[in-house]
Amino acid sequence: MSRSHKFSVLLAVLVSLCLVASTAFAQDDDGKPTALEAGTHALSFGFPGGGSAGWGGQLSGMPTFAYFHNFDPQFQAGAGAIVMYDDDIAFEITPTGKFFLSTTEQVVPYLFGSVDLSYDGNDFDVGIGAGFGAEYFWIPQFSIGANFGIALLDRTGADFTTFVSGMNANFYF
Repeated sequence: MSRSHKFSVLLAVLVSLCLVASTAFAQDDDGKPTALEAGTHALSFGFPGGGSAGWGGQLSGMPTFAYFHNFDPQFQAGAGAIVMYDDDIAFEITPTGKFFLSTTEQVVPYLFGSVDLSYDGNDFDVGIGAGFGAEYFWIPQFSIGANFGIALLDRTGADFTTFVSGMNANFYF
């Protein structure tokens, strides 16, 4: 599947999810622009952009699925995963923390830090990443987000730095 086809599918999924989420949660709006409160959870679906998801490895561009927990309105932690099977199995697990700079507006900027643990069928690799992003809350329980940052990698036999990016849809409950 080409990258442009993946993007078209993601866009169609995000638009569909926006429509479903806006009708499903319309009655739950208590006037707050976000569902960022202590104890809330989030399920996230996204597509990493250039350099992320395996940070340049064979998993680059594969869809990610993640779970997050809000420990307080400004701090969220969780982990994402990608699994792919071609001739061999490849996977990535990415524990991530987000610090939201504001939780009272519809657009919520944040800083993030993550650790990337991946296996490409031959070798285990590790990396760390950090950057910034923002989530636009369509309704309090649904947001669309994007992020950009930098990663320091230890790919078998080579250390290097790369830029990471991605976009995602988040469902809060």
